[in-house]
Amino acid sequence: MQPLNRLIAKSAREWHVPVRMATVIFLAPLVVSLLLIPLRFDKAVYKFLLDEDQVFEWATFACFALGGVVGLAIAQSQRRAGNRWAAALYLLFAAMMIFAAGEEISWGQRVVGFETPAELLDINKQEEFTLHNIGETLSLFKAAMMVIGLFGSVAFLANQAVHIEQYWSGADALLVPPLFLATSFFVVFVYRLLRLLIWRKSGFTITAYGESIEFWLSFGLLGFSALVWRRQWVEQRQRLPARPVQRAGATDG
Repeated sequence: MQPLNRLIAKSAREWHVPVRMATVIFLAPLVVSLLLIPLRFDKAVYKFLLDEDQVFEWATFACFALGGVVGLAIAQSQRRAGNRWAAALYLLFAAMMIFAAGEEISWGQRVVGFETPAELLDINKQEEFTLHNIGETLSLFKAAMMVIGLFGSVAFLANQAVHIEQYWSGADALLVPPLFLATSFFVVFVYRLLRLLIWRKSGFTITAYGESIEFWLSFGLLGFSALVWRRQWVEQRQRLPARPVQRAGATDG
């Protein structure tokens, strides 16, 4: 196994990202997640960052919403290139990102101030205009977060051995996040695993901390989709025929 810094540098070069920037992206989820723990001793700061309608929640909404837009752009690009399965995959990705963005802020309920429909009041655990708090739906969302977190954590390293490219041409550029984004998914997997095995009871500290975890999930998904879109854009530009250069003083006719 190559040293971690070499693997990060390799991943950065593959995606045309400066190595220093890739290193910062790799370390940020770990450092920020650790720094948030002692902040709990200052409840006002902790709530400002992690409570509903505060910094992390709105940042998460922005990442999910932007990820949905980027996903649609990728789907359109893949459709034009004739890659129907890839287009369908990213259309689904875009729909999931937009749905997650809406659910994150209760579809604007607290911003606009509309009432929760009576049909939802009795079945929604938080009495909000959301779907993920109805019945066992939340458990499915938690399981999905754990699966995505695990996949994003190990995909790059697993692909070094499996080489998914040999089974589906171009799949590594569409499905395998770079190593420097792996930690964004890793903190998601670890948090959900600890909630499943150890921190089963909900409380303000643990629940609010989950807002930062949702942010890293949205950040990782947005970051990867943005890289995919940029790579496609660069490749399309490279395939365009060169425009003839008109000499100075040349005239038509």
